[in-house]
Amino acid sequence: MKSFIVGVFALFLAVNPAKNEAQEVKWGQYSPLELELETVPFQPEAKVVSLYEEGNSGLIWEKETYRVFGIYTTYYFRYKVLDDNVGNFGDFVIPFFQAGDFNIESIRELEAQVSYLEDGERKVYQLSDDNIKLVEMGDGYWQYRIVFPHVVKGSILEYRYLKTDRVYYSLEGWIFQGEQPKLRTKYTFEVPDFLQYQLIVAAGRVKDAMSMTPQKDKFFWELRNVPSFKVEPYISSPMDYLERVEGFLSVDRTQNPTVLYSTWEKLGEQIMARKEYGTYQKPISYKNLGFKEDVFIDSSKEAIARNIYEYISENFEEEPTLYPLPSKGVSELIRTKKGNHMDLNLLLIAALRVREIEAELILINQLSPLSRSYLIPSPNLDQFTSSLVRVKIGEGEWYLDPTDSKLPFGLLPLDKYVEKGFLISSGQSNIIALSHQFQSGTELDVTLGLDSIGQLQFHEHLKMTDLTVLAVMESLKAQVNEELKADGKPEPYNITFEDHFRKDRYFVSNFNLSIREEENGMVVLDPFTFSGFSENPFTDDSRLFDIEFGFPMKEKMKFSFQIPEGYQLDELPQPTTMELEKDGIYFSYLVSQENQIIIIETVLDIRRSSHPAKRYNELKRFFEIVSQALSYPIILMKNVSP
Repeated sequence: MKSFIVGVFALFLAVNPAKNEAQEVKWGQYSPLELELETVPFQPEAKVVSLYEEGNSGLIWEKETYRVFGIYTTYYFRYKVLDDNVGNFGDFVIPFFQAGDFNIESIRELEAQVSYLEDGERKVYQLSDDNIKLVEMGDGYWQYRIVFPHVVKGSILEYRYLKTDRVYYSLEGWIFQGEQPKLRTKYTFEVPDFLQYQLIVAAGRVKDAMSMTPQKDKFFWELRNVPSFKVEPYISSPMDYLERVEGFLSVDRTQNPTVLYSTWEKLGEQIMARKEYGTYQKPISYKNLGFKEDVFIDSSKEAIARNIYEYISENFEEEPTLYPLPSKGVSELIRTKKGNHMDLNLLLIAALRVREIEAELILINQLSPLSRSYLIPSPNLDQFTSSLVRVKIGEGEWYLDPTDSKLPFGLLPLDKYVEKGFLISSGQSNIIALSHQFQSGTELDVTLGLDSIGQLQFHEHLKMTDLTVLAVMESLKAQVNEELKADGKPEPYNITFEDHFRKDRYFVSNFNLSIREEENGMVVLDPFTFSGFSENPFTDDSRLFDIEFGFPMKEKMKFSFQIPEGYQLDELPQPTTMELEKDGIYFSYLVSQENQIIIIETVLDIRRSSHPAKRYNELKRFFEIVSQALSYPIILMKNVSP
């Protein structure tokens, strides 16, 4: 295997050197415009600008035999720092999937340098191994981390490298828009005439900038003065909106037939014709699964499905995979207890079908900030990153994912809630719409009490269900301790936790929060800041992209308290109820008082998860009122003795 890979690289380097000295912009040579540039005319607030970037992709192949070994791309990036206050700019990551000895992807010829001003003189520093680190991420993934020194105002940062990929069926392509504005961004794709790629080109500037040779064996794009991508809240897959080009192999004239996948039905047939796939068509008895006796006897079909799902998810481990195809037969999977997502799903289907439970395989493209979420309407296998099992019992329908032992029956990870999938079914393989059923919500009960030293505190009872639990788990993973402490909010204590998620899809937590009393005896109660909508997430004047909440949800909160002895209530907030019926959003804020007992109840019901950008102004006004109500302070004043 290693000798084969070395041969491939030798062939490639002989015809496509990574250091392209013929390119228009020369490494380490800067124009007067680049040296003098202090602001970006079309984005004057920018603190960093991409002066130039270029990518060139092509196939690695042998002319004598027409044998294709992979695909390559050369990358070249040049940035200029325009302000001293640039945050952490200067740290870059280059990820790749090596997959051990398979060397699926490889990074070669990586070099970087920085040109900077010191005492009015421009100097150049070539980055060394101290600045460029290779880090193993696990499961076959690696990344190079580049940490530039001398990142100050006026510095020009450059780096370039060669990436090779044995998987040439998919064209990774080029992203023309990014975090910084770009003065000039170029991409070229060259392909031999015996191959044909279907290109996916973003409408607008990218499509208008596209040109090609008459033979359609070389494609060019060049864009100038590209503004930075505006990150807006509630976007599930930013890559859906970035200006970019990608593609996939549609015709290979060295193969018979030349068209790889002409229809979805034929693509499904090709998958089902694989030897490994066929092994899962045999009956899977309870003995095959490892049970000494039939533990499913006398159970309802739904109970059987739940038990089989739980057993497989708890006893089989998912392995990373390169292709959305089964990686091993059923016997090897049962013996090793390890397989890719399709192996585990096919095992689950086989075990369910023995019990006469209808189950089918569906391929999906997971949501990711690094890839697009929508499916290409052409039959292309490489766009699918995962799979699910659809189960039907009577009138009930569930989607299952046995790759995560923490997931309860009928729930999926957040990144697998997609609108469409590829159904694999004999004679009926096709793209279908997916309909998910769940009740995601939050219930928060807050009361007012005293702590051990007689100070006011909140007692909080929290219940979360379904996808809200998963969203909180993802949020906690993304946070770091420094961020938690820096927000200035009191930290909960006396925390208790009941985890009923695996069996009943909810968890319950009880905790206390301290309340600070000001020096003038004023106490500000803000019981609903737990809500993610106590601050309006929509503050921009306009919106470019659709609003995607991720999933429908309902948030119910209640604050009940008796005015403490020795205090008086300043004033109560006004109740409000409103609804955007067209958008499926409802909010109520109800206030009641009986003697010294106050009860405030809120309901926020978001029944539709996705909303078009043209509805932004209405949603913005709606959530302004929501955030004002949820953050409205309830003020207690300590009675002053006469």
